[in-house]
Amino acid sequence: MKERIMNIANILGAFVFVIITAVFYFKPNRYYGAGIKVLGFAAAVLVIALLCFILKNKDKLPKLPCVTLRRAYIVTAAALFVLQLLYVLSVNYAPVSDGKYLDIICRNIIDGRSTYFSLEAYQTHYLERYSNQWGLFLLQTLLYKTVRAVFGYIPKLTAPLAAMACMQLSFFLVYKLADKLFKRRAHKILGMLAVLLNPVLFAYSCIFYSDVVSMPFLLAAVYFGILAAESIGRKRFLLFSALTAIAVGIGFCIKGSVAVAGVALIIYLFFKVNIKRSLCFTAAAVLGLAGIVFAERQIMYCSNIITPDGVESYGFPMSHWVMMGLNGRGGYNDDSFMFTYSQPDKQTRDAACREKISATLSDMGISGMAKHIVDKLNYTWSGGVYQLTWQLSNTADSPAKRFFGGSAAFLWIAFTVQDILILLMTVSFLLSALHCRTDDLYLLRLTALGLVLFLLLWETRSRYMINTLPLFVLVASDGLFNLKPAQKSPAP
Repeated sequence: MKERIMNIANILGAFVFVIITAVFYFKPNRYYGAGIKVLGFAAAVLVIALLCFILKNKDKLPKLPCVTLRRAYIVTAAALFVLQLLYVLSVNYAPVSDGKYLDIICRNIIDGRSTYFSLEAYQTHYLERYSNQWGLFLLQTLLYKTVRAVFGYIPKLTAPLAAMACMQLSFFLVYKLADKLFKRRAHKILGMLAVLLNPVLFAYSCIFYSDVVSMPFLLAAVYFGILAAESIGRKRFLLFSALTAIAVGIGFCIKGSVAVAGVALIIYLFFKVNIKRSLCFTAAAVLGLAGIVFAERQIMYCSNIITPDGVESYGFPMSHWVMMGLNGRGGYNDDSFMFTYSQPDKQTRDAACREKISATLSDMGISGMAKHIVDKLNYTWSGGVYQLTWQLSNTADSPAKRFFGGSAAFLWIAFTVQDILILLMTVSFLLSALHCRTDDLYLLRLTALGLVLFLLLWETRSRYMINTLPLFVLVASDGLFNLKPAQKSPAP
């Protein structure tokens, strides 16, 4: 009975990803025409067929007994470190939009200038307006203060190198997850390499913003959550429950969507452990999250950078992002921003946004809502570059910027990889629903489904999925590994 209840998420996920696949291929968009989509599908199928053939016939290939998961990770991570460093140094990344504003604010505070010095007039009171940026602001300020104390100034490469460190930590956690999630050595190695060699994740290595900085915390929460579910001893269970709560809490303060993983973990543990442990884990997650958010708020108020009155005057309510998510294709738009911005205070903004939400839903009707969902899924999943070209738009011209910032070759690679990702994630959900699979990968599928549903309710952008992209790739790897018939005896 428990497995059947858990399988509801697999069935729902299969339904959602079949729709995403249909939207991806049949819904027109401004990025790729029908011809490119057909070629992309053919290339994706060819790559998947080739990988399946290799996996099926791997016993006939030359034996490489020295290639273990650990060695594969060390060699790949070391090579990537060198390539990432060269990339970060060559691209000389300059932040855009919110990343740019936070960089300026942190430098202003550390250099003793006015908090919003040199920012545009409408970005005055930025920190009061966006409480969801406080966690990243505190981390970035601490980073800059530390670097300033050591070197006497804050080099431009400080943030990009920190982003690279976050990506390397994320790669280590992917290595640990792959070891937990897959049974066969070949599957462990291929699943890990699929993440580490993802071209978009590599290109994001220079971008210090919430999408990248929150990634290791989200992955750590999933990893520690799996360890908590597997724990036999009480002390070990409590330790990993606490570490999961801390990772979710800090990750949430940096990027709110990390809470999706927290909810998925609570559901997963509810079915995987007894009721006493489940309640204990839920209490730890809720109290940990509440405690870290409370501490973040107190630090912000005690810093004298913002005040409760300032937040009440200039803050944007959560209803703003729901309202914005109902406008057009569901992404950021100036009309929704100005609508909320023009209201006199936070309470009035909340009331106005709620009224706007009700009116929009009423005007849409069922057919309008269906069209809106399709448009939103198309905007979120099409392309495959996860807004990387926009992220690099403020960066000075260089060969690295020209390639990753919109070259035809990179766009084709990213589109093909996205093709493969969506197809194999759909396969993973379909086969899991068919066979009622509720192993550890169930947690990753549940997190992926949760993020898709969250972005249907919230304002959406493709880059909002960057911190979860490693989990997407691992789910897709599961789809690949289950396309071929299972062998009788697993390889060591």
